[in-house]
Amino acid sequence: MAEVFILNFGTTLGKKSERLVIKEQGKVVEEVPFRDISTLTIASRGVALSSDVVLECIEHGIQINFLTPSGKPYAKVTSPQLSGTVVTRREQIMAYNDARGLALALAFVDGKLRNQANVLKYFGKYRRAADPALYEELAARVEGLEKIRAELEEVRAAGVDEARGTIFSIEGRAAQEYWEGVGLLVGRKVDFGGRERRGAEDPVNSALNYGYGILYSHVWGAVMLAGLEPFAGFLHT
Repeated sequence: MAEVFILNFGTTLGKKSERLVIKEQGKVVEEVPFRDISTLTIASRGVALSSDVVLECIEHGIQINFLTPSGKPYAKVTSPQLSGTVVTRREQIMAYNDARGLALALAFVDGKLRNQANVLKYFGKYRRAADPALYEELAARVEGLEKIRAELEEVRAAGVDEARGTIFSIEGRAAQEYWEGVGLLVGRKVDFGGRERRGAEDPVNSALNYGYGILYSHVWGAVMLAGLEPFAGFLHT
């Protein structure tokens, strides 16, 4: 299954038989069978698509994502028939106020911190022989991340609201360790002064923000397809 990205101004999208037809300046540049498309992402201004394309995408379970040219999601088209049941959403809301909500919040952050440590470990192992000093610095960041992650096991609270401040502190300190490690990896080749989300102009943060925008659309779609309420989070509400 392919992800189709539309990046050029003035592109038009139409339907011909069972295929998505992509035109630029009035000329066909590509035709893709709808059955081979998983996601259609439009990340440019001035793009036109027909209602036939929308209907065909919905019938094939293809989500249509709309992003700004900088990668910020602003709209999504999905079928209302793929949104699960009321029971699922009721359980989600109820879980926020019992032990499940806290357990989920802790699990989310634990997974995030594990992945951050694994990323630094992965890239660090290739520096062990080539750059021992850098390897040691990365290893120190990994050790710091693992110590901070261990604090999650000590969180005791009646619910998410009571523990939110503590979890945010853990998450924030871990982020500092992680992005310092990323800075060590890329800082010698490009200018990277740290993580910047809004208004970023450097290539690293710009690329990260664009990638996160695409990932955000995918996660949002997965949450909706699972029948969950995307606005009812367990930690970042």
